[in-house]
Amino acid sequence: DMLNQNFVTLGSDYYVDLGLGTHRVKCRVNRKFKLIVIEDKNIVYETYPAPLLNRLEKHCLEMETVLSEDQKKISNKVKQWVKDFIEIKKLSSHSSRFKTFCAASDAFIGFSEDTCAAIILQKMPE
Repeated sequence: DMLNQNFVTLGSDYYVDLGLGTHRVKCRVNRKFKLIVIEDKNIVYETYPAPLLNRLEKHCLEMETVLSEDQKKISNKVKQWVKDFIEIKKLSSHSSRFKTFCAASDAFIGFSEDTCAAIILQKMPE
């Protein structure tokens, strides 16, 4: 609830009202104070209120960003393998063939966009 309160300036210091239940206290906030929130991107955009999102500087950290070039190549091969694995080819009387896909998370429990990179990082540390 701290981010929904107004900061008060007294001299060169910032103060904010912090409360627990009905008890509220004005607390000094260090000028170098930073609040870091780490959360899954989907959860942030689906559940966090817009006013809170507007107050935060947002950065998206994905596992791929820490991979070396060789690790990225292997990760891309694993992603392609997953895509090939979930592809279902069906015959149709109207056309010779068509493709459908199930979700990777249906085939591999817990699969996310970071899964391939996480596996590479765990099995191939630099």
